[in-house]
Amino acid sequence: MNNRSPFPAEKIFVMRSLQILIILISYTSLAQSNLDKLDSLAVSDASLMEKKESINELYQSTKKEELPEFTLQVTKLFFSYGDYSEAIKYALQHIESIKALEPFDSAGYRNGLTNLGLLHARDGQIEKSESYYQLVLEEPKIDKYRGRAQERLGTLSRENGDFYTALGHFKRAQKTYQSISYVRGVVFATIAIAETYDELKAKDGIFKAQQILNDLLDSDLKEQFTELNY
Repeated sequence: MNNRSPFPAEKIFVMRSLQILIILISYTSLAQSNLDKLDSLAVSDASLMEKKESINELYQSTKKEELPEFTLQVTKLFFSYGDYSEAIKYALQHIESIKALEPFDSAGYRNGLTNLGLLHARDGQIEKSESYYQLVLEEPKIDKYRGRAQERLGTLSRENGDFYTALGHFKRAQKTYQSISYVRGVVFATIAIAETYDELKAKDGIFKAQQILNDLLDSDLKEQFTELNY
């Protein structure tokens, strides 16, 4: 009995390749399904309470390895609604989901801490906000998240009327950003310094800040700096 396939070998190869591709596409669609559902839910006419219930159901069914991205997007969604307590809940789950995975995502973890700092500040919990920024600063790592924590501590101090403490934080943030050539950070930290000097009614401070910007324009970072739209 002849068991040979009626198809030529090259056609069999193409067919099998298509089968594998279909499987991979199906897997990718499944992996993204909860994020897709979240996107659809975000623009739906459902009430906030209904969205909370649906999001919780999605959270319960999300795979462990997908939780960091899912919880991050949920955090951003509730932040956009101004529901900071709910955003904080998912931001904490975001941190826990990162800690549960290997290899450990250090950058994601530090970003999560700065997000928690911002959320607590928006929710009026200033001490908790500061504590999360301090957790970022406790690590010796020099990166944009360190600069962000220093900058936001400066903002909290300035909003509290403690302008000299704010200047210290902003200057440290500026130095951190400069050390890693993060131009956008340098620009905004410098502007924050200028604005804080203005709060102190010390016009010479504005001139100092302007000189820093001028020096930046004369540096090797000029091309990147001039492309910024701030």
